[in-house]
Amino acid sequence: MVWRDILVFADGSQEGLSRVALAHNLAHRREAHLEARLITLAPEPPLGETSFAVERAVAALRQAAHERAMSAVRAVEEMEKPGQRFSVYHDECSWGEVAHLGAAAALTSDLAIVAQPREGRDGDLDRRILEAALFRAGTPCLIAPPWAHAREWGRRVIIAWNATPQAAHAVRAALPLLVAAQSVRIVIVDPSPDVENQRALMRLASYLARHGVDVEAPVTTRSSFGEVGRAVLAEAEAYAGDLLVMGAYGHARAFEQVFGGVTHHIIAHASTPVLLAH
Repeated sequence: MVWRDILVFADGSQEGLSRVALAHNLAHRREAHLEARLITLAPEPPLGETSFAVERAVAALRQAAHERAMSAVRAVEEMEKPGQRFSVYHDECSWGEVAHLGAAAALTSDLAIVAQPREGRDGDLDRRILEAALFRAGTPCLIAPPWAHAREWGRRVIIAWNATPQAAHAVRAALPLLVAAQSVRIVIVDPSPDVENQRALMRLASYLARHGVDVEAPVTTRSSFGEVGRAVLAEAEAYAGDLLVMGAYGHARAFEQVFGGVTHHIIAHASTPVLLAH
């Protein structure tokens, strides 16, 4: 797996600009083209008949939102580095258009770098973009905590393995990072005694070794009351891991795919970068 096109979903906040800085560093090391995509929400028009005063107020809100968006675009554009292939795009849209635009942007990218969703309006937007890139576009996503641009990461990697296509896709997508890591540990939570699962684990270790990955002996652990996400994060912390690689799982809701329990827990509570693939 070679990354030639990296996408970062950005915004004008300090965290958003930090995400762009991380993406710049990653793209520079991989000699990849970097695209920064800003998706901002336009104020929703009021329903029903409105007075002239209300229309003026809505127009003022739209203008203010547009000016904030343009300021964010300029801030991202100013981060361009000499000699790097870098492009910036901005989409102003309604809430209903976010998933379509996020998926369309990610569709032809090798990797999408996204915010770690939090509670609140901005967190809802970040979560919608992440779901669209992962489930609609099928693009591997790197969730970047705010600190990730300023510190080294990816030296000690945890692979959460469960012998599924999603986990295998995540491993393949992460190969550029796995090869560069100092050490890699495979973690299996609540392992199945099934012989085929054991064979799949052995094939994974051999696959990684053939790609030049310094992989340690696999570690198995048990979850408490089925809380697999909590068990994965506990193993990552015990290992002093600074990158988690795992498959992303979801379920259908109102014609869309949303995160399942384990994936949701990891996204909400991870303190390290997480590479997800579906």
